[in-house]
Amino acid sequence: MKTLILLFFLNFLTGAIPAEMIESTTFEDQKHEKAGFKEPHFPGGEVAMNKFIQDNLVYPPESKAKKEEAIINIHVTVTENGSLTNISTKDRRMFPALANEAMRVVKLMPRWRAAEVNGRPCSVEIGFPVEFKLTK
Repeated sequence: MKTLILLFFLNFLTGAIPAEMIESTTFEDQKHEKAGFKEPHFPGGEVAMNKFIQDNLVYPPESKAKKEEAIINIHVTVTENGSLTNISTKDRRMFPALANEAMRVVKLMPRWRAAEVNGRPCSVEIGFPVEFKLTK
């Protein structure tokens, strides 16, 4: 089956998403579902994904020393069985340590719920940000 390309960005900036947003669907979701498409999801949704990233992310010491902060944009393929492949970022040149850490954490993620077209699983390419912000 051809790979569908879908880029969507998840919000990791605050790490907190109101509970009422978890169960609700957006206009875009409804439009996709009417067309027979369902987006892939991390097990437990965005809140669980934010927690997973927060629990596993380690700020690289060299980035801390340089006081580097960045949003690393990660790109992955969520396969038909929900595994993540082709994990990459274009932010390696400017923030190599932060980019490597973001990709390390994504590689630890469990299988996602795969995208579906007309009820059949399919592979899709997605993108999402991982934010590195120093606490004061």
